This record gives sequence, C-alpha cells and structure tokens, in this order.
Amino acid sequence: TDEASRQFFERAVERIGRIPGVTGVALSDRMPLTLNIQTTDAVIDGQPTTDPRSRFIFDTTQVTPPYFETLGVPVLEGRNFDVRDVPGSTRVAIVNRTLASRVWPGQSAVGRRLRLRDQTGPLVEVVGVVGDYKIRSLGESPRPFIHFARTQRPSGTATILARTSAGEAALVGAIERELRALDPDVVLMELQPFTGAMATSLHGFAMGGWLIGGLAGLALGLAALGLYGVVAFSVSRRTREIGIRVALGADRGTVVREVMREGVVLVSVGVVVGLGLAALGATALRGVLLGISALDPVSFAAAAAVLFAASAIACFVPARRAASIDPLKALRQG
Repeated sequence: TDEASRQFFERAVERIGRIPGVTGVALSDRMPLTLNIQTTDAVIDGQPTTDPRSRFIFDTTQVTPPYFETLGVPVLEGRNFDVRDVPGSTRVAIVNRTLASRVWPGQSAVGRRLRLRDQTGPLVEVVGVVGDYKIRSLGESPRPFIHFARTQRPSGTATILARTSAGEAALVGAIERELRALDPDVVLMELQPFTGAMATSLHGFAMGGWLIGGLAGLALGLAALGLYGVVAFSVSRRTREIGIRVALGADRGTVVREVMREGVVLVSVGVVVGLGLAALGATALRGVLLGISALDPVSFAAAAAVLFAASAIACFVPARRAASIDPLKALRQG
C-alpha cells in the first residue's frame, strides 16, 4: 500500500543514513546520467496556449528534500522542499537555472506558476531555483529540468541515492544488508556505485571512442606501410650510389642515418599538416570530448610520438638493408 511504501522508504533512508561514511541520502524516481528519461509539457499559467512561446517540454523528476545536497547541487534562489509540501497542499516545483532563464528571462522564477499539459492541467508553483547539472549525458548542453516534491505524490518505487566519504564498493554491501533487514523480499534493481550506473549513458561515447581508435590504428598502419614502401623504393633506386659510397669507405652507420633522415623528413611534414587538420577537426568534436579539451596538448603530443615511432620502425628495415649492400653487387647492378 502507499502507506506501507512510505514507511518502508522512511526507515530505509534512516538506516542508510546511519551507515559509517554516509554523508547524505535522498530518494528520486530518476537517476541522473541513466536511460530513465522522463519529460512533461507545461504552459505558463494565464497565457493562451495558442502562443507557442507559452508552451515548453521539460525533463522531470520527483525527489525528497536532501536530493540537492546529496548530489552537491546548490539552491540558488528560493527554498528547498520541506514539511509544508504534503499531499493536498499546493503542488510545488524547483526548476534549474536553464529553465528559469528560458521561461522567465531577466525575471525571478520564484513564485511563478505553471500548468502541466495545458491551461486545464494541474497548477504548479515554483518555490526555488537550483544550479544546472548533467541529466542525460556528460556531453550535453544545460537542459531545462523541473523537480517535483516526492512527499506530495509518494510512489511505491524509488531510486535511493547515497553519498559517502568511504569506498563505494563497501557502501553497496552495507546498503543491501540494511534493506534486507527491513524486508527480506524487497526487490533491488541495479544496486551499484554511481560510476557503474552511468556507464550505460557512456556506452555510446565508449563505442564511438573504440571505433575512432580502431580507424586511427588502421590509418597509422597504412601510413607506416606507405612510408616503408616509399623509403624502400628510394633505396632501390639508389643502390648503385650507395654501393659506390660504401666502396669508397663510407661508414654503414652513416648510410643508415641518411636513409632514416629521408623518412623522418617525410613524417615531419605529414605531422605538421596532420596536427593542423586535427586541431580543426577536434573543435567540431568539442561536445563529445569528456574530461579533456579539444586541443589537449598531451593527446596531440602522444599521437605525434606514436606516428614518429611507427615511421622509425618502417624506415629502419630499408635503412638496414641499404647499409648491408655489397659494393660489387651494387656496381654490377648499375
């Protein structure tokens, strides 16, 4: 029943909050950065629905008051949910900064009213504004988001979010023990650290990264193979010249260095041009780069180093072959 559900979650939050290392516990019907997507459309109270500017679609969730503190999201204006927000009271909501600035630009959102769906739908009063945070994916731009008070519309299911100053893995086991102690038959879904929960939302980024990495590896292999072919062909054209130099006393190490230098010059030109094109391409991928800038110097330096290393290996084989040329055979070939 609804009452049994309410009591269960109250006791669950209380017990989990007493676990050593837990610094915050909250309930929500939606975990950020997961595939659980919920939206609603709303209109500004009092404005005609024929005006397209009065109708909006928002991402939504229902939360308990400690939600924002648990996630580390600041309340910028107005108030948090509290004991006033119970079933039967005026329905309230807390919006994020992006929603507030989009719907009421240059004005305070606190005290404003929305109606869900249309002008005959439920009336909702905005009582607070919180900072923006990632909702669907780490690479997204700030998205309009509206939070409703879970205490006004209790549910039989919930996501429990717990913040800890200790290790995540140890906390997961402790939470499961506390919930099983409350009800051995309770159904627990996806009990895991938050990093594991958001792995699904990062799956597309990871697959894209593996695909791009595979194509980059293929391109590197083709570049090394092409460089080897160019240097080997150049050596074959200079067989007589190299043979004469060796016959006149040229050091074989000098021959290797000269052939290697030829390959390094080709690679250097390619790296300079490639880095310039990569910088232009990276700016277009800025929105899907997580944790690094589009012009990350470490990534660019590592790519150049790998290319130089591959080219050095590709050049060494024909260089070694050139240094081992028999002068008499080289002269006869000429």
